[in-house]
Amino acid sequence: MLFVSMTVFAGCALLLALAARIPSFSNGIRDLFGISTGQAANENSRSAHLFLLLLCYSSPLLMMIWISMLRNFILFQQKRLDRRLRQEFEDEKEFTMES
Repeated sequence: MLFVSMTVFAGCALLLALAARIPSFSNGIRDLFGISTGQAANENSRSAHLFLLLLCYSSPLLMMIWISMLRNFILFQQKRLDRRLRQEFEDEKEFTMES
């Protein structure tokens, strides 16, 4: 639960940091708090908007892929450990005096 909450909060912080780079969003926040905007930068670049949208749409898929890969790696390591322990147990069983 701690990992999930840290991931969610980190994602929200990243999205807010990216949204702050968008001029219309940052101007709206400045207006909300009553901070003067100074000289307005006339940027018609929509790259910040597009990057934010791309991140919003692709982050659940990327998180799902990452969690799936991590889960498969842990399962693979667990199976490998079980196999090795089973093999060691059978090897020891051959050399004991018990029948």
